[in-house]
Amino acid sequence: MNIIEIIYDDARLLPLDEQRVYEHWEYHNEDDEDDEDDEDDEDDENDEDDEDDEDDEEAYDDDEFDYCDIGDMRGIPVWFRRIYRENYRGIRNYGNGDVKRPHHIEFAERTKSLSSPIESYQQYQRLVQEQNQVIAANGDANALKHGLSRFPKLRRITLTPAAHGEPQRPLYNTPMIRSLPGLVYPIPRGWPVAEAQSNEPFAKSWEGEEKSKWRGFCLISRVIAQFQREHSSAGIFEFIIDSNQLLTGTSCRIFDDEGNDEYKDLTTIFSRPGFSRIDLSLFVGGQNRKGWYSFRSGYLRNALSKAQHLQHMSLSTNLAVPGELWNASSGGEEHFLPLRTIFPIDVWSSLQHFCLSRFLVKQTDLMNILFVLSPTLQSIELSFLFFLPNSGNYQTLLGDMRENLGWRERASTNQPKIVIRVDASPQCEGLAVHVSQAAAAFVYRNGENPFVRGHVRIGSGTVVNAFDPNYDRPNVSPFKMMDLGITEKTDWYKLHYPHGCGE
Repeated sequence: MNIIEIIYDDARLLPLDEQRVYEHWEYHNEDDEDDEDDEDDEDDENDEDDEDDEDDEEAYDDDEFDYCDIGDMRGIPVWFRRIYRENYRGIRNYGNGDVKRPHHIEFAERTKSLSSPIESYQQYQRLVQEQNQVIAANGDANALKHGLSRFPKLRRITLTPAAHGEPQRPLYNTPMIRSLPGLVYPIPRGWPVAEAQSNEPFAKSWEGEEKSKWRGFCLISRVIAQFQREHSSAGIFEFIIDSNQLLTGTSCRIFDDEGNDEYKDLTTIFSRPGFSRIDLSLFVGGQNRKGWYSFRSGYLRNALSKAQHLQHMSLSTNLAVPGELWNASSGGEEHFLPLRTIFPIDVWSSLQHFCLSRFLVKQTDLMNILFVLSPTLQSIELSFLFFLPNSGNYQTLLGDMRENLGWRERASTNQPKIVIRVDASPQCEGLAVHVSQAAAAFVYRNGENPFVRGHVRIGSGTVVNAFDPNYDRPNVSPFKMMDLGITEKTDWYKLHYPHGCGE
């Protein structure tokens, strides 16, 4: 068979009881500070649990949620009602405010018949039960072993916690997801995801229960490494962890020491002759409090050094708000991680693509890496970077690349492709401003620098959505978007700008 890639969906459906815990903490909003009378009130609180549930039922039956008929909700837990309503609303409001285009019409037609709340909940229960049975029997591990032995052309393993994408718009249309047409269900994210505008939760010690949060990663690395040890001429050439801009990844604590099984398995996988691609997405919550030990230990660099024939290297983290780090320090110098202590660039004589994303950098240090990689480099991605205080920004970095790398003087066919994405403002999950074309026009030709004091100029770049390939739109003002016919003109706009805003 000509199978070259296996995609492993590591977004497990949450058990029903875990959903209830999630519902309790996120939506009941109880005040933990008022605990002086906890002992006296404990019995009363237990007696009132049933009343609280009834209140919740009534709260989620409010008319504000029932602007459209979504079906009978009786007998369905409160948490599922809420998620069903949210996702149903998101599906029906897809493209709301946009001038309708073929992809909007196709989506509306495809989602015309959605499962009712009762149908969705019953099917979700069945899916959770089937998932638990597969995990208990190690069915996914056995299937992977079978695939490794039966697919001689297999090259790539892609592991992702984001396969389900957005409601009715999956990132990877896996067989399981294809079997759920019209189902409205809680979208699983698999691994811990950083809270909005925060660097929490923290990555804990790599052991026991913490490991279980990344079951798929542990399983994949173990099975592949074992297969390579038993078949020296077999294995894979590309190992990809795809978080798709979600603020998550595999725990960086794997690289705290060399004694854990997953670290040993990764070094085995990377050591295969001809191994050519690593896309590593790391969950780094709390590393600033530990001196970034997982990166300073040297074990990440050691593991990467095993891939001596590497052609594609991508490293990203889930770092979201760097200001939290150096606001409490003297300029953030203690957060500086010299890139040469992480990347063994001297052994990568064939590297063609280098990507660094959501990382703390100094411009001079980053330029030193680019100088060394230049001879073989065909493309470079420098996205969502955080420059340490007084250590550069995107505007000065592009100027430095233009004047000092020598890429501008190369033939156009030999100039490395430049990819740069930055967070949209305000920051929103999945949204980014893609300034690659403008950056290349500035570095290689006579274009304008797309950055001003580290921020993207209005009018430069394209706003993109990691979960919607049809979302692309220019980075312009809302009024200009209406002028361009991308979004619908509001009544206010029509009244005040009957001939266009003139921007």
